Amino acid sequence: MNDRNPHRNPSHQNRPRSSEDDNRPVLTSEEVQAILSGDANKLNDAAQKIANGCGNLPPTQMRNFYGPIVRLRNELASEPNADLSIRHAHDLMMHRVRLVYMAARNNAARPLQKSFAELVAAAISNNRRVEKEKVQAICDFAEAVVAYHYSQTKGKTA
Repeated sequence: MNDRNPHRNPSHQNRPRSSEDDNRPVLTSEEVQAILSGDANKLNDAAQKIANGCGNLPPTQMRNFYGPIVRLRNELASEPNADLSIRHAHDLMMHRVRLVYMAARNNAARPLQKSFAELVAAAISNNRRVEKEKVQAICDFAEAVVAYHYSQTKGKTA
C-alpha cells in the first residue's frame, strides 16, 4: 500500500520538519543590535548569510520584498525633519506581515522573513515608534540582502 497522500500539495515538501527549527532565530541578538546600530561589517556579514539562505527565492519575490523598502527610504530622504516614527513603525510591521505570507507560499523566503521580523521587533519600541536611524539601518540591511541575492542568482531566470 502506498502511504503517500495523493492530495498533498507538493509545494509544502520543503517545509522544515520540526517546529523547533522554525522557532530558531536566523540572526543572533548581537547581530541584530549591531545592524540596528549601523555596524557596516556585521550588516554585510548578516546580509550575505540571509541571501545565501534565500538562494532559491525567485528574483521577482526579492523585488516584491524590496519595493516597500525603497518607498520607505525615499520617504526618509524627502522628509528628513518630519517625525514619522509612528508611521514608519506601522509600515515596517505591515511589511513584516507581508513577508509571513511570502514565506508561507515559498519556504525559500523563510530566512528573509525571520531576519526581518527579528530586526523590526528589536527596532520598534513599546510605544510603537521607531527611530529614524534604525529605519535607515533596516533599509541598508534590506538593500544588502537584495544585492547579494542578485549576485548569487544572476543568470538564473526569474
